[in-house]
Amino acid sequence: MLIDSCASGGRRNDLETLRRAVPLLRSDYILEPVGNQCHTYALSFWVPFYGTGSGAIDPYMLRSVMCPSFIACFDMRKKDANWDLARKLIGEWRKIAPMMLGDYYPLTPYSLANDAWIGWQFDRPSTATA
Repeated sequence: MLIDSCASGGRRNDLETLRRAVPLLRSDYILEPVGNQCHTYALSFWVPFYGTGSGAIDPYMLRSVMCPSFIACFDMRKKDANWDLARKLIGEWRKIAPMMLGDYYPLTPYSLANDAWIGWQFDRPSTATA
């Protein structure tokens, strides 16, 4: 049985709950890039698999929410949406998502400031090619 533990914006994802469920939607807060970057930065210390989503077909927004599991919340009724860009960005996510199951290294201090960089690295040496 699959159990999603969104848990009030992820605030109740304690270790005991995470033994039985995964946060497929780590928070209902999915429409703002900086907050989502900070979710990934902080959650990756403790939770090896989690997800989020976005309804925006925008490179910066979608790259800001990329994590091991992604839910595309696109409005399929929009005939004028840039579906080619959506396919390209989902393709990017498919390439990098497996790396997000590797070791996690924060590269900058945590910051919610819009004028500060925030960065991290996932490393899977076992997948390196010669």
